[in-house]
Amino acid sequence: QQQGRNFYHYRSTAKIYTPLVTYFSATYASKKVKHKGIAGEIDIEMYYYPNHGRNIDEMISATKAALDYGEAHFGNYIFPSLRILEVPGRVGKASEGLIAMGQNLYIRDSNDGASINVVARRTIHEVAHQWWGVKLNPEATRGSGILIESMAMYMQSAVLGELYGNSMPRYLAKMNQRRYFSRRAFAREQERPLQASMFEQYLIYSKGSTGLFALRDLLGESKLHSALKNLMDQHQEGLTANVDLLLQALNTVSDQQQKNLIDDWFNKIIEYDLAIDNTEIIKLPDGRYR
Repeated sequence: QQQGRNFYHYRSTAKIYTPLVTYFSATYASKKVKHKGIAGEIDIEMYYYPNHGRNIDEMISATKAALDYGEAHFGNYIFPSLRILEVPGRVGKASEGLIAMGQNLYIRDSNDGASINVVARRTIHEVAHQWWGVKLNPEATRGSGILIESMAMYMQSAVLGELYGNSMPRYLAKMNQRRYFSRRAFAREQERPLQASMFEQYLIYSKGSTGLFALRDLLGESKLHSALKNLMDQHQEGLTANVDLLLQALNTVSDQQQKNLIDDWFNKIIEYDLAIDNTEIIKLPDGRYR
């Protein structure tokens, strides 16, 4: 203490990546719960402005669901706690065991009747980064956004489906498709294939997540998640993962026809214009129709 001010000296218990160190200081209210994860107990800690607590329980529920999904499909959550803090503005940002969440998420009505629960969606998205962007932190090169934002979008949609049924993921898929086609129309540069993307939002958020869900339909969830988990297990130490290793992992669980489609979706720019030109209708014994 000096002249009425407090000064602090912090020391980490292990080596850390210093650009990701953040400090928060505010008059926070807090709510803390213990969550029984697959790998052990996780302390979920919420810090928020005292008058902004309306969505805290909703955010905790979404956090628990995202933690359970991540651990079940992509490996253990690697920190003893997860702290989510309110900060000014709109943007969320995740780092090791910590999420800074924009203030607007705390003051909106999570039960406003919208087609997508935005409070749950954004909370799940930032928790997903504890796997995609933190546990697996790819090297900063072309296509790396697929392993950060596309995967977080994929996980966000999957968890929303578990919480609220299939209507929310379907609506989110339609929204991503609209964003892809509308925003690429105003892009300053010619569209790149996904594997060569340079963090263009209409690619890594919209097209990338659409491609991952197509992969789930093509390969099946078990094969897709096995390939993704193997990639994470092999490259969670250091900045070694990249999109080429992702494609190699996918090809190891694919037959030749599936490999051709993966090549189309990640290495080329293809639009599908689909229509039904022939139908067959059969009346079933119970009066319904196939």
